[in-house]
Amino acid sequence: MDGSRHRRNLDATENAISAVAKICQYNHSQFNVNEVLPVWIKSLPILKDREEAQHTYTYLLQLVEA
Repeated sequence: MDGSRHRRNLDATENAISAVAKICQYNHSQFNVNEVLPVWIKSLPILKDREEAQHTYTYLLQLVEA
């Protein structure tokens, strides 16, 4: 384990996961989002930060629907 899911790092990890989702959602024309999405999906789940989880999983559902 790399320590990203350690209790002291969990908030930062979950914020980073959500930040990547927002970058992919709102700036996808600036880079190849298809290269980022598999890595981003592997970084899930978000378990603690409900606010970031809501945005992240809403974006994930939009991707599935598309």
